[in-house]
Amino acid sequence: MLITLLTLAGVHLLASMTPGPDFLLVSTTAAQYNRKSALAAASGITAGVAVWALFALTGLTFILHKIHSLQQIIQIMGGAYLCWIGVQMVRHKAMPHGEEQRSATDNNLNPGRLFLRGLLTNLANPKVFIYFSSVFSLFISDDFSSLIRWSLLLLLVTISFLWFCAVVLFFSHPAIKVRFQQFSHSINRCAGIIFITFGLHLIFRKI
Repeated sequence: MLITLLTLAGVHLLASMTPGPDFLLVSTTAAQYNRKSALAAASGITAGVAVWALFALTGLTFILHKIHSLQQIIQIMGGAYLCWIGVQMVRHKAMPHGEEQRSATDNNLNPGRLFLRGLLTNLANPKVFIYFSSVFSLFISDDFSSLIRWSLLLLLVTISFLWFCAVVLFFSHPAIKVRFQQFSHSINRCAGIIFITFGLHLIFRKI
């Protein structure tokens, strides 16, 4: 049991560290604004992880696998949302460091909105539910008790949150923020293009 637990924790940590929309959102928010804003986005992403993990744990991902049209709708809507985020980042105008910090208090960047953006960014990628359903099918057997199953879910959610907290701490470091401010416009454009690429891939990818 301990070996299974450690293996699952290691697999999930490596999966969390894989660069993607979640990582881009948290890192750019931390470098561009402040830790509070980035932690709000990270909390939203973690909530999304909890939702997908809960779906897999309760077997609800079976519904998405069976109802092909529903999976397509989710994939297209998710791709469209990621494209929208990407367009916003590409259109973002560079501002002096002080103004960037003050802009974090705007309605569009308050903690609630950033939490929602993080949540939707994670939920927009239906590949996450494929990951969780695969992981649970490999590591969780039918004889596992409910307590063990819920403990594993809590473990995965905790690992996700701690990883993104580490990302926040790194990219909100003053030295990193100074470097980011020097190239913020280019970085935002590149990150936006990556978001759009992810989104288009989801929209046009055959299931």
